[in-house]
Amino acid sequence: MRTFTLLSLMCLSFALSAQALYDNFDDVRVLDYGFINGEFFPYTANPSPDGVNGSPVVAQYFRNPVETFDVIVTNPGTLADISDYISGAKQMSMDVLAPSAGITVQITLEDSVAAEPTNYPTGRRAEFTAVTTGSGWETLTFSLVNEPDPSVSNTGVNAAVILFNPGTAVNETWHFDNLTLPETSSPLCAGAVDSALLYMDAECDHDLSITFRHGVLRRRQNPDQSGMNTSPYSLRYDRNVGEMDDVILGDFPAPIDAVNGSKMFIDVYDVNAPSVYVLSIQNASGVDIVALRDSTAPADVNTWTTLEYDLSGAAGAADASKFVLLYKPGNFLNGRTFIDNWRQTNPSPDGLFTPAQHEQLEAWPNPATERFMIRVPSGMQDGTLRVYDAAGRLVHERGANGVERLQLNSSTWADGLHTVLWQSGTRSAIQRIAIAHQR
Repeated sequence: MRTFTLLSLMCLSFALSAQALYDNFDDVRVLDYGFINGEFFPYTANPSPDGVNGSPVVAQYFRNPVETFDVIVTNPGTLADISDYISGAKQMSMDVLAPSAGITVQITLEDSVAAEPTNYPTGRRAEFTAVTTGSGWETLTFSLVNEPDPSVSNTGVNAAVILFNPGTAVNETWHFDNLTLPETSSPLCAGAVDSALLYMDAECDHDLSITFRHGVLRRRQNPDQSGMNTSPYSLRYDRNVGEMDDVILGDFPAPIDAVNGSKMFIDVYDVNAPSVYVLSIQNASGVDIVALRDSTAPADVNTWTTLEYDLSGAAGAADASKFVLLYKPGNFLNGRTFIDNWRQTNPSPDGLFTPAQHEQLEAWPNPATERFMIRVPSGMQDGTLRVYDAAGRLVHERGANGVERLQLNSSTWADGLHTVLWQSGTRSAIQRIAIAHQR
């Protein structure tokens, strides 16, 4: 059973110091996206998994070619003191699959109230940049280049603005993942425990993997926190009017366990009620096991209600691992719905609600200089170790049997982030470690 919980992921540090992981587009998705110049698709299959980024789902971004300063505005909430990022003691990072080498990526930390579209530099506390190498997936770490508005307090920042290739008007396609930013003063999911009956609440539990959607699916603020659903965020889905059977496809983190009487529930806020919602449970090959139907009533418009699906028809299925959700099927209609609190009752399968990709690999010290230690998870003492640099090149490989700890000599490795991967049978564990040699 895997024990790498969502809380562990959210607390994980992926660079020189303890910045926070806000979005890996798989099971950690705690970032709210506001204004965007281009076309942003946060549920996209990884087009080129490699040693730097092997995760199945990433974000795809089509830059707006008529915008010189094309922006993605993210709203992480009020950040804690960013002084360490100004000084360089801490660094932000993200994985990118860039269109070519030598392109600048910028992150601006700002006060969203003071910063307006046409009043630069007001409200822009600090600008950080990194430059791509163009060699597949790479991890960018960002360094301070400018402080446009030093009057903004280091504790007064509440927005992080991402710019791909700023200062140019160009048509480009980007993919990015594993976005880490400064810590918030009040982390959304601090102290949260992964709920064993909850697949997704758009906040602290996000165990579903969305692999395809016809329409636009984004995390948004809850449109009505006064009723049955008081949580701050949900997923908003805008139907594709060009599709008769518009679908959202995805994977459960492991095959669901259903018996007679098992039920699945989804809270929905239907802007265009009444609407039909069809939920199909499929096996790993995409073959339907059971197709279920529920709907909202005319009175449910712009209010939260709960869809209920009886899973008895999937009882005993050995591989009920995929789902298809259809919103207003059989029509070419506009539709907007919010989705939240996707859950199942009776029973809760062992190990179901843990991420399906990698487990936690301990590594210390981090950053490292000449040497560092790793500790492998329980039951994984026989395996193969591989270390990749920030450009995805294999820099170290070795096999070992019966080990709990290994010491690695990093004296000849280049400075920067490295990915340490331990594979044991069908299980794998991962950690990123920064190499920072003392000069």
